[in-house]
Amino acid sequence: MSPETTLQRRERARLIADGCVLTSGSFAAVLLLALGLVAIFGPPTESNPILSLVSVVLMTIGGAAGVVAAWLLHGRRITGAALVGGVAGGAVGGMTTPLVAFLAYLIGLPLRLVTAWEFAGPVVVLAIVAMAFIWVVVWVLLDAVRDLRGVEHAHVRLDQARIAAASLVAALAAVVAVAMLADPSGEMGEAIIFVFLAGAVGAAVVAGADIASGIATQSRESAGPAAA
Repeated sequence: MSPETTLQRRERARLIADGCVLTSGSFAAVLLLALGLVAIFGPPTESNPILSLVSVVLMTIGGAAGVVAAWLLHGRRITGAALVGGVAGGAVGGMTTPLVAFLAYLIGLPLRLVTAWEFAGPVVVLAIVAMAFIWVVVWVLLDAVRDLRGVEHAHVRLDQARIAAASLVAALAAVVAVAMLADPSGEMGEAIIFVFLAGAVGAAVVAGADIASGIATQSRESAGPAAA
């Protein structure tokens, strides 16, 4: 494998990891804002569904913002091929939820032999997903620290975005932890699951956009000599 190919694969891995982390961070920011709105105005009701609509709009914007930020901060252009690939990647990433649910079911089958707890499978899967997510976050943060401590500072804005995204996810995790301690029967824990899922979709979107952009570039390069 040539050094150029290795460098390209490493850059693609960084792009996908940043798609995950920055999307998780932007989604966490939106969830924190939504929680603040609920704390101020109360939960949405059938007679006043505006807050629910606002939350949906904010979550959509939050998820898209992370993807766009990761793409642009890596010096990529938003082209037609990138948009098509991103949509396709998002469709694939959308399968994360049923896939995780199915995996939780499969893992839960043998666990039923040793425990009657119905949430054993989901908890194990959540722990695996959380560890994978933490590993990705640590990876991009270490890369950011190395760049900021270096001489050239190749991608300062990207480094700052990585640190901000990780901080937002940590802030949301702290809020959820406090809420769960106050009310263990509440559903606040789902917020962290949504952040993980948003990160997975974000990674899939940028991966799809990158693959489609690469195919489009190769097609243009192949058509160039043929036309000549």
